[in-house]
Amino acid sequence: MVAALAVLAVGLAGKTSYAAALAITPPSAVVAPLGTQAFTASGGSGMGYMFSLSVDSSGGSITAAGAYTAGAIGGVMDTVQVVDSAANMATATVTVTGSLEISPKSATVAAGGMQTFTASGGTPPYTWALTTAGSGSMASITMAGGVYTAGAMAGTDIVTVTDTVGNTGSATITVTLTMKGALGSTCTTSDTCPTGSTCVDGVCCNTSCGGQCQACNTASSTGTCVTISGSPVGTRPACPQSDPDDVCTSKVCDGTSPTSCTSFAGKTTSCGIATCTDGLGTPGAVCQGDGTCQKVAVKSCGAYACVSDQCASTCTDMSECSPGNYCDVTTGKCIVPPPVPDAGTNAESDASYTTDGTANTGCSLRGSSAPPRTALVLAGLGGLVSCARLRRRRRRVSRDE
Repeated sequence: MVAALAVLAVGLAGKTSYAAALAITPPSAVVAPLGTQAFTASGGSGMGYMFSLSVDSSGGSITAAGAYTAGAIGGVMDTVQVVDSAANMATATVTVTGSLEISPKSATVAAGGMQTFTASGGTPPYTWALTTAGSGSMASITMAGGVYTAGAMAGTDIVTVTDTVGNTGSATITVTLTMKGALGSTCTTSDTCPTGSTCVDGVCCNTSCGGQCQACNTASSTGTCVTISGSPVGTRPACPQSDPDDVCTSKVCDGTSPTSCTSFAGKTTSCGIATCTDGLGTPGAVCQGDGTCQKVAVKSCGAYACVSDQCASTCTDMSECSPGNYCDVTTGKCIVPPPVPDAGTNAESDASYTTDGTANTGCSLRGSSAPPRTALVLAGLGGLVSCARLRRRRRRVSRDE
């Protein structure tokens, strides 16, 4: 070709100006793998045009007259070059589109089950064919739609798609005799799930459901992939925590983003336990949702005692009241005890009472053993009312009489 160009150049030696510059048409083109495109030249010397590929990434070819054919390699660019008889040169770019692809490239289908395949790239329209029927004579695929139906036996089938210029792609189908479960049924592999579903989180799920804040086994939506709140489920990566010593700096799923943990831990996360010692109680604390822990203050239990790491708020016996207070079991409140009634003033004061509010008949006066109306627990009086004290009061009353 170089020699031919040299001859053409010599034949027109001395010619330096032209009516128009050398041009190639079209200046660019988009072609599928194995597709064709015709190029023409104009201007320049006006004669002796010769085409070639200065860049051939697709494995294509072009005739000297400009008939271009793309190679089988897609997703690349070729460069077409034309030279006239005076060695003027012009170029055009050719974008070779993606190779013919089939989706999915493999599938597992139960005997008699169905799977739809799709194609992309190449040069549509596409034609489908079943090139291997290991599952039996009942296996088939629609020629235009790519809808595959498995045969009655376990085996391996292969479907092939072909575009209009001869590009091909294929997919392999494994046909099993395993009974299929429904969406939401338990599973260990996708083989036991309905066609088109996936085994995720131990159940047959309607999608692959792989987002960090997604789950397919929630109680309200088992079998359907949903965006969750709280911590990631299963083998999904845990949410990040910027300070390993501060639980409130951990992020959580907030129910809005399926792909990542976007919010700080909130009020459902405890960051401080409740304590109570010597009548001083500290409430438990929770995270505030901004990366910080709730601030709490120590407070006195007042008339109440510490019970289960916190200040009691009601009472049923003296153990729930602080020293110097007693439990009024009628109201359930800890209160300061009243003065000891003078013996002999009425029948209700003729008996002393133990710390559990029952009558102490061994100290009864004038034969009375009835408890007072409010059944007071005299915890602040140091236990039993002194029998001797009551006896002295009785003798003093007798002398006065």
